[in-house]
Amino acid sequence: MNFIANLFASISNFMIKGGAVMIPIFALSVIGLAIIIERIIVIRRKKGDLKAFMSKLKPHIEQGNISEAYGICAAEKTCIARIASAILDNYGDNREKLEIAADEAIITEIPKLERHIGFLGIIATVEPLLGLLGTVTGMIKAFFVISNISLSNPAQLANGIAEALYTTAAGLIVGIPAIAAYNYFMIRIESINWDMEQISTKLINYICSKSEKQNSGEKK
Repeated sequence: MNFIANLFASISNFMIKGGAVMIPIFALSVIGLAIIIERIIVIRRKKGDLKAFMSKLKPHIEQGNISEAYGICAAEKTCIARIASAILDNYGDNREKLEIAADEAIITEIPKLERHIGFLGIIATVEPLLGLLGTVTGMIKAFFVISNISLSNPAQLANGIAEALYTTAAGLIVGIPAIAAYNYFMIRIESINWDMEQISTKLINYICSKSEKQNSGEKK
């Protein structure tokens, strides 16, 4: 409890010394943290194991148990499972229709992964600028003291300089992790997108190859 109380007191003191600009900096930091936590949970859930998923799916498709394969997709609840499910919904159609179904499913999944990421990018850009704004306002206060009051009151001069430094630090403290998180999420989304493209290609190729073998066997 003492640690929490001391931490809260430190944050409060930090915000007070930083001046009015600290309010939007702090508000955006809370929003940014919420986005980061929410996206970590969502992306971790949606990222599946492509190799393991295909190894579970193939035996059922090979045996013609499409309903069982579809059940595996429904249970996974990952992006690759949804792409596979969209393909299996059109099982029996030609390659072109399967590819169209897969592409439409991928287009649907990407916005779900990117939700709120754009706003996190805005926070990463705005926070250092707010810190810079606080630096300017703090220095204006310091120069006002020098020009209109006197150097005999160093406390007022120090307050202006402190505001400049506190807001600069706050903007960077929030902005740097936000930039790192934004880039991390974009890399993860690109990886998931690659997996969706891979499951689409592999599954369609496998289904079409199986269909071609069946058709050639029937002709014989």
